[in-house]
Amino acid sequence: MLGVDSASHRDLAIPPGGIDERHIVEHVRAIAAKLRKQSCHATWMVVANNEVVGLCGFHSPPSAEGNVEIGYNTAPNRRGLGHATAAVRAMLILAENDPAIHTITAETTIENIASQRVLERNGFVRTGQRLDPEDGELITWRAELQPLR
Repeated sequence: MLGVDSASHRDLAIPPGGIDERHIVEHVRAIAAKLRKQSCHATWMVVANNEVVGLCGFHSPPSAEGNVEIGYNTAPNRRGLGHATAAVRAMLILAENDPAIHTITAETTIENIASQRVLERNGFVRTGQRLDPEDGELITWRAELQPLR
């Protein structure tokens, strides 16, 4: 993941076909803007070999109970290379070092086996299912953090 130094990402490339569909990228931009307004700087580009291969971050600031939901994606032409697994692991490490965060949650569609495996590789456990009006049947996931503090 890329740090906050804007000079460090001036020359980054975008994979053929882009990072994701335009409406997804716009959705992520809206989340990032909302988080910045709340002084929560928790959205990142996933970078490999000087190329933006994905996006990841929190959906909102940590709750009063210490929960944060994460999201992530990988560019279609860069899937299956371990980028999402590495991005989720990096978010876990950041969260483990944040005393305000105790639990991370995520959701995947029933059909998204690759994303389910990303979460399993990072120690998430299934906690249930729910029906979303837009995305259909979702699997809910949870990871209890082992603080590094």
